[in-house]
Amino acid sequence: MVAVISQKPVACGRFLDELSKQSCGGVESPHGDGFGAAIFTKGHWFHVREQCPVWDAARSALNSIEGTVLLLHSRKASDPTSINLTKLHPFCWPGKGQGIMFCQNGTIRKHERLKTSLGPNAIDTEKYFDIVIRHYKHRPDLGDAILASAAEIQGVNADPTSLNCCISDGRELVCYRGKILPENAGYHTLFVHEEPGMAVVSTEIFSGSKPKDWTPLDGIFRKKF
Repeated sequence: MVAVISQKPVACGRFLDELSKQSCGGVESPHGDGFGAAIFTKGHWFHVREQCPVWDAARSALNSIEGTVLLLHSRKASDPTSINLTKLHPFCWPGKGQGIMFCQNGTIRKHERLKTSLGPNAIDTEKYFDIVIRHYKHRPDLGDAILASAAEIQGVNADPTSLNCCISDGRELVCYRGKILPENAGYHTLFVHEEPGMAVVSTEIFSGSKPKDWTPLDGIFRKKF
């Protein structure tokens, strides 16, 4: 998972390259069950999903698209029977403004315990997002909605390995790293890199960069310009 928010539009290419490296050779790789990108460009979302590994995709056109918010995700399906185009992150809720995009890392192992409005074929991340939107409708604040949803999921003992997620309405980027099982502490990570006019959140530190330039995220990160 890689998320970017920038004061000025940035091209998607180098961030997709990093997603590809992490997906193919990073921790617990490969993550090859498809990938998706949501790019906020010229005041609207450009949303694409491909049912192939990101490292096998023909990305030349996608690489050049510029946006002020990028949400990029490679999937490693918890349930092999759910591998199809409709289950690829990021997911979209179109209900307000230009819509809200959401992606997650982790598995909610007892997601049947979650209270949602979705049908029986919904995967755990779709249910998580549905809960987030329910809270968001009650109080339209992305960070508060994530925290309330995480507390609700933990409260019904749905047994998540991780509720790490990124969400954006095109104006603000919110990323969350919640309670992690000890055995997953080295896998379900998030790191933040900030520089003037841009912030990047990534599951792993970018290759070739200095670890001191990245801060481990514990809790919630919010940014808008």
